[in-house]
Amino acid sequence: RSDDGEVNCYDLGGAGSSPVRVYFVNGIRVSGRDHAVTAGLLSLLIESPVWGVYNRTTGAISGLIFDVAQCMLDYTQNVTARFTSHRNLHRPPVPDVEVPELLRKVKQNSVVWNCATARLLEELVLHRHTPQMIVAHSQGNLITSNALFVLEDMLGASALHNIRVYSLASPAPAWPLGLRYTN
Repeated sequence: RSDDGEVNCYDLGGAGSSPVRVYFVNGIRVSGRDHAVTAGLLSLLIESPVWGVYNRTTGAISGLIFDVAQCMLDYTQNVTARFTSHRNLHRPPVPDVEVPELLRKVKQNSVVWNCATARLLEELVLHRHTPQMIVAHSQGNLITSNALFVLEDMLGASALHNIRVYSLASPAPAWPLGLRYTN
């Protein structure tokens, strides 16, 4: 059983390292095992380690109900975030010494409905100077977009320059304006 927001490295091909940090964020109704298999196969396909950010489901019937409710909350957060994205486009970068305290404040005061969103945000902040790629499927797009909106709000649009998103079957109605993404 995997925990919601758990991050694990999958490197089935034994690549060991990569100049790009790659994440996989799953959608609804995905077991921990299926998430691990998908992230592992992605690591083989791209010949690079993949960090899986697990978006946990709670079971067959109850899981569907919970997942749909969680998607609605994620969607609501996403829709409201788009209205503030433009103000972050020309903000100066935040000095590195201020970032740990900003992250602490965001984690303490921000309303983030989804554990996977919070964990992805933390990963993106910790590795902000490394090129990062996110492969997101279904609800994973809402999780990813919401984490990126919070990142952009926290550090400005320049924090998105090292991030690329590959969006699969996305229900996300909006993405931060400073982001490059492929749908």
